[in-house]
Amino acid sequence: MNVRLPKVKISPELRLPIKCTKGSEAECFALAEKLTDDLFQNIKDLYTKDNTAVSKEVIEEKIQDILPVPLNIKIRELTALKSKEHCCLGTMYISSQDNDNNEFLVNEAGVEMPLTEDGRVYYDNIWILMHEFRHVMDYILCPKIIMKSHAANRANLANNAFTVFNAKVLQSDNKFNIKNRISCYLKLKKLLQNQSQDAKIDILQHIRNLIKSEINAYSHMLEYQFIINDNVGAEQNLKTDKQRLSELDFEHKLKFFNRILYRKIRNVRKNNS
Repeated sequence: MNVRLPKVKISPELRLPIKCTKGSEAECFALAEKLTDDLFQNIKDLYTKDNTAVSKEVIEEKIQDILPVPLNIKIRELTALKSKEHCCLGTMYISSQDNDNNEFLVNEAGVEMPLTEDGRVYYDNIWILMHEFRHVMDYILCPKIIMKSHAANRANLANNAFTVFNAKVLQSDNKFNIKNRISCYLKLKKLLQNQSQDAKIDILQHIRNLIKSEINAYSHMLEYQFIINDNVGAEQNLKTDKQRLSELDFEHKLKFFNRILYRKIRNVRKNNS
């Protein structure tokens, strides 16, 4: 059985003007970095020694302040189940509505993260907020990324197998040596079984995009946390962004999946010619 990914469209509620999204991927990522930094600049002075938590509603307002147009971006509590099952400290989310044509209309995105009992973002979770918000900006500014991502998630990929693959392979701290590359390849082969050729390409592109966005999100998150810690007078023994990127070895993972994707596209084109 060849499973096809569902079609995805982006609602006006989550669509930026074309002038923001028509550039190259590098240009869109640069704008995503700027908007993420703009958000941080808007919220950093809210955290002081006398105010160590800020309501999610205030931060949502600050998000709207830095956007070119209003978008349906929210902050919500990370579910205990997701945190426990997937060892997740935070995640971006994408929500949609389905229609009668096997299509999904993406109409909301945002950050799921730990909140205080009264719905505030505590100072020592700023790195989570900034990390996940960068993902949100990367995806919204690159519409093809958000569509492939949501299609892959909506397909459920063998009963949540992709979430497990992401946690055990893409987010693993193990160096991406030969042994781990072989293990990754075998897990990937199992993940892609029963998928159509087009779906396999879409999923591989989704994985590649995910890794690119992880590199972006990990590049500044702890830098932001250091600044907030100074504001509130807290001391934390944190690694640097550069150390975390090195531990996760995303650069080698990206090269690995780029090669697999290239071969898959080449073989499909050869068979169709």
